[in-house]
Amino acid sequence: SGHATSQETRLFRNFANQVLGGKLNGEWPEIALKTQRLLNACYESALENRPVEL
Repeated sequence: SGHATSQETRLFRNFANQVLGGKLNGEWPEIALKTQRLLNACYESALENRPVEL
């Protein structure tokens, strides 16, 4: 939504601050992978019209 307190805005602001500060959060790669797995499962479920396991 672009609002200053929206989840997306905070996410990108946090990431930019980490990059500019030269220190990235070590948990981010694992969080990103889990998020992608969940999104893939949602997509597969919608395509096949059935529940899927993670």
